[in-house]
Amino acid sequence: MNDITLNLIVLAGFALLGGLVFLLVRRKQASEAQAVQMLAAEKGWKVEFIREPLLWGQRLTSPRWTLESLSRASGKE
Repeated sequence: MNDITLNLIVLAGFALLGGLVFLLVRRKQASEAQAVQMLAAEKGWKVEFIREPLLWGQRLTSPRWTLESLSRASGKE
């Protein structure tokens, strides 16, 4: 086995591992979002998912209160 073949095998292994990690993280995020939506529907709350270029998070609203969980980025280096 020459160096190029070995490097290609290692590269393919890392690509597969990275794809698997990405898939598992996305699946977990989707299940957590679904759990929040189900809880909100059960309790009669309104759920808002916020997706902006430098702001993301979620907002839960009931007739008496509002709960926001936001992450902000400054956009500066």
